[in-house]
Amino acid sequence: MVIDSISLLDILVNDPLTYRRSMLALVSNLRRMGVTSILTAELSSPERAKLEFKPEFFIFDGIIIMYQVG
Repeated sequence: MVIDSISLLDILVNDPLTYRRSMLALVSNLRRMGVTSILTAELSSPERAKLEFKPEFFIFDGIIIMYQVG
């Protein structure tokens, strides 16, 4: 399952605690269903020096960051 993009959920939910609970519930339900999932998210800056992870990103099994060079 591909969810593009979880960043929209952050915009829709104004409360940080509710957002984190929603993310935990989403990941928990995907695992319970036994599906392989890929979730995309937008980062605040494309520059490596300014790379910041949101705390809830640590609930994922892995993160791949892609850059466009050129």
